[in-house]
Formats: sequence, C-alpha cells, structure tokens
Amino acid sequence: MNRYAPLFLLIPVCFFFPFTALHAQVPTISCLPVDTGDSTLNDPYSWSRSPWGNAQYPDNDLPEKALSLAVKTSALCPTPDVQVHYELLLDSDGDGQQETLIHSDSLNLPNLIYFGNAAKNACLIQDNMKNCKPAPALTICIKNTRGEIMDDADVDVETGQPAGHNFPISWDGSGCWTVPNGTFISPAYTFTPVSYGNVLNGVTTLDINLIRDYILNKIAFGPYRKIAADVNHSGTITLSDAVEIRRLILGIDETFSRSPSWRFVLQPYNPSNGDPFVAPFRESARITDADSMRQILFIGVKTGDVNGTAQRGTALDDRSLAPLPFAIPDRSVSGGEVFEVTFESRWPLTGQQFTVEYPGLTLLDIVPATPDMTLENFARFADRQMLTHVWNSAAEDATSTRFMLRFRAETAGLLSDKLHLSDRITAALAYQGNDDESAMRPALQFTDRTPSPDVVLHSVRPNPWTTAGDVVFVLPEAGEVRLRLLDASGRVLLEKSGLFDAGMQTFSLSGDALPAGLLHYQLLTSKGRVAGKMIKLN
Repeated sequence: MNRYAPLFLLIPVCFFFPFTALHAQVPTISCLPVDTGDSTLNDPYSWSRSPWGNAQYPDNDLPEKALSLAVKTSALCPTPDVQVHYELLLDSDGDGQQETLIHSDSLNLPNLIYFGNAAKNACLIQDNMKNCKPAPALTICIKNTRGEIMDDADVDVETGQPAGHNFPISWDGSGCWTVPNGTFISPAYTFTPVSYGNVLNGVTTLDINLIRDYILNKIAFGPYRKIAADVNHSGTITLSDAVEIRRLILGIDETFSRSPSWRFVLQPYNPSNGDPFVAPFRESARITDADSMRQILFIGVKTGDVNGTAQRGTALDDRSLAPLPFAIPDRSVSGGEVFEVTFESRWPLTGQQFTVEYPGLTLLDIVPATPDMTLENFARFADRQMLTHVWNSAAEDATSTRFMLRFRAETAGLLSDKLHLSDRITAALAYQGNDDESAMRPALQFTDRTPSPDVVLHSVRPNPWTTAGDVVFVLPEAGEVRLRLLDASGRVLLEKSGLFDAGMQTFSLSGDALPAGLLHYQLLTSKGRVAGKMIKLN
C-alpha cells in the first residue's frame, strides 16, 4: 500500500509523512530577510536533533512510524524566516527497502517554510550546520555637522502598538541608540530624533552677519547652513530670519516661531544642486522590514547656528576670548540723581551683544549713537533691572559702536556697584570680523576720573590655570607696565615689568614656582594701578 500522503501539501504547521522513513540527511538551515512576526519562540540550545537521523548512521535513523516535521523561529534566528533543505529516504510499502527519495528540490514547493504565531506547536529542527546567526541590532546614530556624536539628543519611536507598549531602545554608551534584534512586531516603526537643549546654543550675532552676507550674495551656503539659516521654516533665507534670531538673542522670544531648536537630516542626503529647499530631506526614518536597514544615521543641524559652533550640551567656553573694554569712569551717585552712562567700543566691530544689569537704578532712556543701531537693538526687562543689546553692522565693514543710557539712582552708592555686563539673558560676545577667531568678550572697566587711564581692561587667560597662564591687558598708549603677583596674605610672589606698545599686551606666567590657590595680581603704571584675581591649580 502506497501511503504517499497528499496531506503533505495541506498542513501549514508541520509536514506530515504517514509512512516509514528509513534514512534522512541532516538538514541545513539558512536565514532569509523576512520578518516572521514571532521572535519569542524557543531557545535554540534546547532544540532536539530527533526526529532527524543521518543516513550514514543507521542506528540514528528516523523512527519507523508516522512522522511530523516543521520549522519555527527562535532566538538564534530572531527575525528571518527559515529555509530548510532536506532529504528523506522512505519505505513506502513497508518491505524495509527504500522506494522513494524525497528532498526539498523535488517537491515542487517553495523552499521557504514560513511559520508565524500559528506555529506554537510546530516540531523543532536543530541548526546543525550553524547557518543561522543572530541578526545584528539596529543602531541609530546622531551626529552634528562637525561629525561629533550628539549625546544630548533623544529618539522618539512610533510603534503602532497600544499605549503602554514597552519598546526596548537604549543608549549604548558609545554614541548611538540600540534596538535589540527580535524587537520588531509591528508592520512599521518610525524613529525621529529630538533635542531639547538650549535654543541659543551656538546662536550669536555672527550668524546674523553671515545671513546678511548670504542675502547680499557675498558668500555661499551649503545645504546644512541653509537649513540652519531658515529659522522661520519658509524655505527661503531672508532678513526675516535675521530679525527672528536677533529677537531670540535679545530674550524677547524663547523659541523659534516655526522651527524646532534642532533639525535632523536622515542620511544619506546629497542634493545634487546643494539646495535643501528644492530637494527636501527626511527628518525621520520609517522601517517596514527590520532587516532592510541595520544602521540609521542622522545629521543634526542647530537652527540659527549658521557657522556650526553649537556645543555638545554645554555653554560656550569664553574664558580664552580677548577682552573688549567699555571704559566707564567710576563715580558716586546720590539717591534720586539722574545721570548718563556712555558705552563706546574702542575698536571697530561687526557685531556685539550682552546683558546690562543695573541693580539699584531705574533705566529712563536709551539713545543709540551708531549707524544702523535703533531701539530695536535693545530689549528692556525692567522687573529684573536688566537690558539686553544685540547689534550687527548692516555693511561688511566694521565700525565703532556707541550708545548712551540714562538712569535714575534709587539709592546712593558707587556706579561700579550698580552697573554690570553679564550673560544672564544675552551672552556677552563681540566680533571684529565674520569668523569665530575674531570673537571678543565685552566687559565694563571702571576707572578713576582720569581722561586717559593707562590700563583700560585686564584679565587672566585661562582662569583657573595649571602650568601656564597669561595676564592680558589693553593700553591706550605706549608705556611701562609692572606686574606684581601676591598670595592671599599679601606676600609678593613675583614681580616683572616691561615696555609695551599701545593695544593688547600680555605677561606670561609659569606655574612651576607658584603655589596653588587664590592669587592676586596688580598692574602698575605711572598713573596708578588696577588689580584682579586668579586661581592656580596643581
């Protein structure tokens, strides 16, 4: 009786052979890039070799009884289907002799044997040849335009699953997000990078100058600079973008009107004409086949940061910037007295920005006295006794800046105790050109009421310092300057002097012979002295 069963074609879970199998070739298994939809089935190390035997070893033949065979996925092959190549030597009439040879290529059936969630009771096949390898994890990396990993960015995931579904995505510690293999159970997933960092990170008046020069056709922008400059998300770069950046720096606005703080460009992205407004870019990745993409890369572009200086989750380190002096004669003011203070830069600038704090004073009026400077370059925060200022030259050439503030003193005291420049709202920065190398640090230098103070500004770079540091000072005219270094008790540790030309000058310090801790320095000239502090580290 030939029991060669047509049921072989009808049972999707197990292949059913209702006849005696004499010998079998151990199957080989290969993984195909198709999602089974079931990645939680059994452990491959618990798979049994039975019921497969090997024709070379009769003692390990297939059992001489009805046989059911099937394949299902496991942690070894977490996402692909399994393709099985097999060969059975069959005794179809029970006389102990082989009459039929069945193998995968002779059945006129696809080699792909697919089992999804319905295969819970399927038979098991061992991966004897170790053909199935664990699928690699999906990685999602986010870098800035300088190629640095953005470790302060996050990834939002849309899974298509009910609320509360736990999607196992994690930071791998080396700069990327990882999704373990075997995670995907939905038809499609969408990954979208986000960053909620400081909206002003890297955004300064220099970016306004660059937008100005682009509009005037003096410079060209690549695709990432265009994305950064289009802060109002209009698909164009206009003066409206520069105005919006200025309002943000002034503290009038807290966010961009239509753009997030960061935009992310899915890679690869290489528009042939270099124009992201003509060749739109994707800001999220949608995956419908978990094996079709094993690594995703996004490039983060900081909105408004045209020159790409945004730091990785940190504020700008400006301790090494050259000082920009605003020399103001110190004086005593009486309660109720109305007086004026003039802010004037000693060098031509292309842009400046800072916060003016005036505790104990009431701001009455602002009088711009620089070309292209208007009241729109200022923002008042009277309840906080602060004023912010942002200005950039409308022309390419630098120019000296000047404006006047009129105050009324609420109480008596020294002007130097009631007036400060800070970063509280608007960071204190200025530029002599259109690059980062020209950046300076604005500061007030209160002086005696002498018409021409010898030292108008001074600082220590860096501060704190370890092995070497510089005392930097500015002279309006040539002359001799003496440096004196003292410890906290007033003991003189070091003295040196020199003849210097007008402009920015430096005394260099070596840490070899100086103790660690708080140190005081004095700069002495024929007309007086100024003093400051520094911290020396071990």
